[in-house]
Amino acid sequence: MQQDRKPNQPHPDGYQLIASQYIDPTKLVRKLNEKFGEDSYRVEMRHNQYIIRAQGHLTEDDIKACYY
Repeated sequence: MQQDRKPNQPHPDGYQLIASQYIDPTKLVRKLNEKFGEDSYRVEMRHNQYIIRAQGHLTEDDIKACYY
């Protein structure tokens, strides 16, 4: 059974799901490069959510900085 998780919270398997509705993709890439370095993370888009695999997670403030 799937547990309910708050949006934008890290997944127990180590990745982070972020709803794409208000996210500017250019700002997201810029923030990921700034925080983790280029080529040290992976981003996929599925079902209107970004799936981010990186050595850490974006904070709520990081995510808010990526809003349109």
